[in-house]
Amino acid sequence: MSIAEVERQSELRLEAAITGTPIDKGQPSFQKPKDHGAYLRHVVLGGIETALDINNTSYEAVGIIAVQVFTPADAGRRANATLYDTVAAVYRNVAFGGVLTLDPNRVVVDPNGGYRQSNMLVEWSTETIT
Repeated sequence: MSIAEVERQSELRLEAAITGTPIDKGQPSFQKPKDHGAYLRHVVLGGIETALDINNTSYEAVGIIAVQVFTPADAGRRANATLYDTVAAVYRNVAFGGVLTLDPNRVVVDPNGGYRQSNMLVEWSTETIT
């Protein structure tokens, strides 16, 4: 499975589960909410491939799905934690479109530029049989 396909599957899953919150998927046209409202930033990192057999007919790819959660700093940390929990539930120990995920990890960043930020990082893997 290509990294582009992992990205596509992850984006589809996130978009289906999170409605009403804009998602920055790296598209040049994305604009932060003008009202300084909450938004998400999605990216797939990694994609290290390893052969699983001596004949090179089976491969495993691993990487990280990262979703940054931005909420207004004046909304308090609980608003950020609540949105983070919703996003983390989308990826917690699931299989979708050939992608397997583990437990997410949260990294909190101090308020910056009027936003409170936390980062959801979850390891993914996929196996490709050729």
